[in-house]
Amino acid sequence: MHWTAAPAVPLVRLSTAPTATSRPAVSSTVTWRWTAFDPVTGALDPHFTVQDDGDTPGCALHDGILYFGGHFNYVGVGCQHSTVPPCFVYHHVAAAKVVNNTVLAWNPGANSNHGIYTVRQDATHVGFGGYQTRFGGRQQEGYAVYSKTLP
Repeated sequence: MHWTAAPAVPLVRLSTAPTATSRPAVSSTVTWRWTAFDPVTGALDPHFTVQDDGDTPGCALHDGILYFGGHFNYVGVGCQHSTVPPCFVYHHVAAAKVVNNTVLAWNPGANSNHGIYTVRQDATHVGFGGYQTRFGGRQQEGYAVYSKTLP
């Protein structure tokens, strides 16, 4: 996956599936699927705590915003599998502003039991691929592309 980021923006590492040998970043009761680190020093940035409640095989960092897709239904700052805050409903796709640890209100949703498998970006677009037949409330089978005017 190709990552781009301004030097002041922490980079994000993705773990698509926790394993028996994985260690939580904060405590033994939390399973972290995302971690951020300083691109210069490599030091873990504990301030980025946006999480979802499932596997997240697709992500792309574009202009300081992390767009991600996968097999999840809830997203939030410090979210674990729950239907109460800090978790909010986001079906298979969401976006977060990395530098201030904020989940964006942009919430198009995808209607796939299997979720989104890939997220790709270029200078002007972000694309989401999966087994969905609807994306953002519109018929959009397999792949949806959004322009740079995204949040």
